[in-house]
Formats: sequence, C-alpha cells, structure tokens
Amino acid sequence: EAAWGPGWPRRTAVLVPATTADAGRLLGRDAARTAPYAALAVGDASVAGAGVRIVVQPSVFDALTVTGRSVVLAHELAHVALRGKLALRGTRPLPRWLVEGGADQLARTGRGLDPAALAAPLLAAVRAGAEPRVPPDADFEAAAGTDVIGVAYAAAWTLCESIARRCGAGALVALQRALAGGAPLAATARSVLGEDLQTLVTGWRAEVRGGLAGWR
Repeated sequence: EAAWGPGWPRRTAVLVPATTADAGRLLGRDAARTAPYAALAVGDASVAGAGVRIVVQPSVFDALTVTGRSVVLAHELAHVALRGKLALRGTRPLPRWLVEGGADQLARTGRGLDPAALAAPLLAAVRAGAEPRVPPDADFEAAAGTDVIGVAYAAAWTLCESIARRCGAGALVALQRALAGGAPLAATARSVLGEDLQTLVTGWRAEVRGGLAGWR
C-alpha cells in the first residue's frame, strides 16, 4: 500500500500445493517450468472477477528461512498490486527487469538484509569476468537455466534499487504506471526519472563492479 495505495484487491488467494507437479497443474504449466521459482502470481487483472492468485512452489519455498518466505510473498503481492492497479494481463507490456526488480525492491526494503548476499549470483558472475547487463525478458524463464535466472533476478533488483536510491523510492512505481500504456521505455524513463536511462544503467554497472560498496 505504501507503494501502490489501497486501490488494489488487497485480498489474494495463496495456494500451497503438496508437490511441484501439483504446482504446475495449478499454474497450467509443465512442472519443469515452475521448478526454479519459490512462488508465482498468476491470473488476469484486466478481466473483472478473474483475480490474481499466488501459487507456492513447495520444493523451493520450504527451503527458505522465515524472512525469505516473507520476502517471496511480499514480492508476489507486489505483482498482484501492480496488475490490479494497472489492469495488466500478466506482466506485459513492462520489461521483466522492471517488474521483477521493482517487486524485489519493494519486498526487500527496510529488512536489514545484506545487499552483497542478495546479489551474490550477479557479483560472482562479474568477478568471473562477465559484464553487468540489463537482463532481457528471456533470462527470467525456466528454459534459461537456474544460474541465468539467478543472475537475472540479482541484476534486476540491483538496477531497480540503484534507480530508487538515485531517483527516489516512488520512481519505480511512477515508471511502471507511465509504461503501462505501451509508451517507449527510453523516452518515458527520462521524463519520469529526470535522467537518461543509459546514464542510470552506467551508474548501476559501476556500483555492481564495485561490489555494491556502501549499500547498507
């Protein structure tokens, strides 16, 4: 509500199946496509009465700490709020890095978590010689592989966190609202954030290469 206000459904079913196969059936997807994720928000907020629900993927969710579970549920509720406020089908037309990174930024803020630990897959990849890059939508899909997904989520979160630190906590929600109508990203980002997106990405890359020093 701090991010999106009270004008979203605020009542959401959280389904907790017994197995990964059951989760796949509830999600209408092959179990292999759901296996990497702790939970997923599904449903169409653009159809009145259809609603959006959260399906827990038990083999991943059960292994999390209490704090980890809280963060995952907050992340998925951020998706519910976004879809409810913007009447979106799924998470399109917004770029996945903004949707996933924005949800993580909202879910992790104020919890006292170690940024370097949260971004460990990305920082490890950079230490191994990879360049920090804005992850394309395909990197968030199960077919990309667990390692690629881990780096994608870490890159998305650190980029969104960097933008929020530089442009203000409300900047990500404002950008999501502005893009919901299908406006071009680069021009919209400049008008909403007050800075060129490439400049923000360049600053983020420098922070990542520096191991997120000072992020506390």
